[in-house]
Amino acid sequence: MTFITISCSRLLRLQIAKFVNWKGRMTSGFIEDAELIAEAVVDTIHESLLILDADLRVKLVNRGFHRTFHVRSEAAKNCLVYELGNGEWDIPELRRLLEDILPNKSRFDGFEVSHDFPQIGQKVMMLNARKLERRESQAPLILLAIEDITERKKAEDAVRRSNAELSDFAHVVAHDLQAPIRTVTLYAQLLAKKYKGRLDESADEMIRFIVEGGAEVIELIRSLLNYAVSTESEPEGREPLSLQDVFSRAVENLRLLAEETKAEITSDSLPTITGYSAQLIQLFQNLIVNAIKYHKPGIAPRIHVSATENPEEWRISVQDNGVGIAPENHRLVFAPRKRLQGPKISGLGIGLATCRKVVGHHGGQLWVDSELGSGATFHFTLPK
Repeated sequence: MTFITISCSRLLRLQIAKFVNWKGRMTSGFIEDAELIAEAVVDTIHESLLILDADLRVKLVNRGFHRTFHVRSEAAKNCLVYELGNGEWDIPELRRLLEDILPNKSRFDGFEVSHDFPQIGQKVMMLNARKLERRESQAPLILLAIEDITERKKAEDAVRRSNAELSDFAHVVAHDLQAPIRTVTLYAQLLAKKYKGRLDESADEMIRFIVEGGAEVIELIRSLLNYAVSTESEPEGREPLSLQDVFSRAVENLRLLAEETKAEITSDSLPTITGYSAQLIQLFQNLIVNAIKYHKPGIAPRIHVSATENPEEWRISVQDNGVGIAPENHRLVFAPRKRLQGPKISGLGIGLATCRKVVGHHGGQLWVDSELGSGATFHFTLPK
């Protein structure tokens, strides 16, 4: 609704400019024409708009309000907003916004209110309001914008239910698939141990393929399950988290891999944010593993994590000294099962896709800056 208000304001400014001469003085019909333009703009907006006076009486109702809430303009004119539709607009939350918040702040944005209307049923509304200051001799007006988000909320609830069902399905499939595959792999390992060298070379090679294939399928199932459930709500919900602690736990989980590859993993001071602990640990782990996996041959991996503060978010950067990524492949690396190196480097192509999913779940963005041969820096944002 904020964008609609801004658009209206710009349109009015453009129209008003037509009535102002080059010296900046208004022509005689300016005020009357501006009021006509304002009324026309308000009436053509699809969302519901009300203009209230200082006593919260309705001065103007647009067609969007009539279409959504079935209240006629003539019935609303000069009516106290709480008395609209036989008192069905006497909503405690609306009273609080108009009588307490608006006088103190001159505006409010994005207040979600749910209410049951006798004639049209339950509506979920997003409320925005502005105090419109006028000439000194006139009392201010109030622009109340009401966006009907009922269908959007229903769709979001349906998506949440669907995601929960898919998550349950993923757990069941993962469990049911892993058990027989582990059995096949186990017996193949026993065959390899008992009969290696006692059969021909072809038999040894086939048994080895079975063992390796079984292990790869188990790893693929595990990775796909991690991707499927990477944004599941955690029992404790969002909570204040020290990213320094989250980073340290991720590094500790990768200690053996770091020692094996002689990786140097460091960080600047990292901030405290609100998020999901397990998901953010997974995020750091995947980015660090990715940096280690794609290090330059013969050069120990070096990974450094830093934080940059912006007005509304933190930007976290994970920099490495690896093989780098060509600019034309920057988007491709985040696609599930997309592996630019092919079979030369082990992996299933799920890690970075999971990272993007986790960052998106936290309300941020993930991208990469890199040139082939010059290392890579993965950046992600997290709201403050």
